[in-house]
Amino acid sequence: MEKFKEETLWLKEHLVSEIIEAESDMDIMEYTLEEIYDERLDKELDYYKGNRRLLNYMHNETILELDMMEFEYKEKEEYEKCTVITKVKDKLIKKYNIVKPKIGKVV
Repeated sequence: MEKFKEETLWLKEHLVSEIIEAESDMDIMEYTLEEIYDERLDKELDYYKGNRRLLNYMHNETILELDMMEFEYKEKEEYEKCTVITKVKDKLIKKYNIVKPKIGKVV
């Protein structure tokens, strides 16, 4: 019985450490995606500031890239990563005031 408790305790500690590591990995993923796409959107803003239509197009291309990444992770059933991508996308859309085009409409 004592051995069973030891194994159960070990398993519990191992699972907790795995969960902490996974959360840390998601934090790193979120930080990395934010940095990469934030820098890209800043460059686009500087380069296309005189042409609002082209700027909107480039911003939407960036969001589409994140949408495609999210779709790929959904296909692999890695839903934690999908959540991170959605969170980053929402932050970028809010920060840069990106209006996603309606399907079938030309921007």
